[in-house]
Amino acid sequence: MKPHRMTIFAGMLGAALLLSGTPAPAQNTCITCHRELGGDLAAPVTAAELGDIHAARGLSCADCHGGDPTAEDAEVSMSPQRGFMGTPQPQEIPAFCGRCHSDPRFMRRFDPAIPTDQVEKFWTSHHGQALQQGDTRVATCVDCHDTHAILPSDNPKSWVWPVNVPATCHRCHGNADLMSAYNLPADVYDQYARGVHGHALLDENDTGAPACNDCHGNHSATPPGFESVAQVCRSCHPANSEMFMVSPHRPAFDALGLPECAACHDHHEILPPVDAWLGVEGEHSCGQCHSPGDPGYQASLAIHGWVDSLVTAMETAQDLVDQVERTGIETEEAHEALTVARNALLKSRTVIHTVREDSVEQSVEEGLAAAGTAFRLSLAALEDFRFRKFGLGFASIFITLLIVALWLKLRHMEKNKSR
Repeated sequence: MKPHRMTIFAGMLGAALLLSGTPAPAQNTCITCHRELGGDLAAPVTAAELGDIHAARGLSCADCHGGDPTAEDAEVSMSPQRGFMGTPQPQEIPAFCGRCHSDPRFMRRFDPAIPTDQVEKFWTSHHGQALQQGDTRVATCVDCHDTHAILPSDNPKSWVWPVNVPATCHRCHGNADLMSAYNLPADVYDQYARGVHGHALLDENDTGAPACNDCHGNHSATPPGFESVAQVCRSCHPANSEMFMVSPHRPAFDALGLPECAACHDHHEILPPVDAWLGVEGEHSCGQCHSPGDPGYQASLAIHGWVDSLVTAMETAQDLVDQVERTGIETEEAHEALTVARNALLKSRTVIHTVREDSVEQSVEEGLAAAGTAFRLSLAALEDFRFRKFGLGFASIFITLLIVALWLKLRHMEKNKSR
């Protein structure tokens, strides 16, 4: 934009604001010039107007890029003498953003709770360590947060909104050419999406389900090693972890260097566990490690048998409860008993991590007793219904016969009168 046009524009804007009684804002020639230039040069302005958190907090182009936004001459506005830094190079970006985000006093003006150690953590990550060694292909702040349209993390359109995190990571980790340089797989997103966590987060929008950063970290993103992957799982599954810690698997897994939870459940493609895994056949089964005749093999058969017996008992009781409900009879007590049985089944499926037959048997027996109660209550209700139904039918036939007999008697009496 030419200087005289900038002057006219600024004067007209100032006059309009003066007449309206509104104080004139400080002139920002960055916006006016970039918008007029159009194309890629206008993109930062357009992006910032889409809800960028910095623009919303009153921060301007110059707060990040330096320069003098009040100067009408572009050469003066973007001169080093006025502090202009322009676009940072990849290796400069962490420090570029850290000028503000690592300053507690400055950040406290906007959000007292926001952490100010992100840059420090970034340098401990695989991304940061590679960047320090000169690898500019790795992710920096702008690859995860965007450049100018940086939305708050609680905005569903933000790149770091929980549901969007897997796609954000996938932009790099789904690039086969890029990942091959690091000997990393490029199908992690697909594996995650097929798992229980991915289904909950991506398909059902359950933001409580873990995304990539919940296991790998945010700014200090580093894949957990075999020795620490269980700690990641424990943060959400403490009961299962406690059971495993007292099981005979714990010392065996430590001796073999197995990753505890991931040995059975995998790490990215974590499929919904099924009772068949307790058996000795199939890909996910105890038979992968245990051979016929050893104690673990026998324990798996016994535990599978106990859990299967409870499932069968519950299904049988549920079928009878459903049959009773179709008659219109109240089944509240039977449903309460089935709830107790279901809770016992859930407990049993957790207790299996102890790999102790007696513990699983005790939990299953609680469920079997409750399922038996539901079955007996439903059977009694059904028998009572059938008895009443039979009695009503018998009474209906008796009354019908009585009415017919009376009718015949009346006809006979009428004939006698007519003679």
